[in-house]
Amino acid sequence: LTQSPLSRQIQMLEQTLGVSLLERTTRAVRLTPAGRTFLMEAYRVIAAAETRKARALTRDPGYAPWWDMWAEQEKLLPALPVDVEVRRV
Repeated sequence: LTQSPLSRQIQMLEQTLGVSLLERTTRAVRLTPAGRTFLMEAYRVIAAAETRKARALTRDPGYAPWWDMWAEQEKLLPALPVDVEVRRV
């Protein structure tokens, strides 16, 4: 059996962070305390991105300055690689 791409990505993330995000048993997979904290922070980052998107679109409907949001988040999570993509909306 091969490991799923999602499992590989999660394990790479755990290695990058230096913590286990999931408790794996033969019967279940559960979030660890670090996993719960990371998930809550991920939700916060996503909410911040949505807020920034809405603000950018109300200022200039044709352009969204994603780099500002990613630069701020990278300060909070410097160990995580971030792919920045600027799009015309």
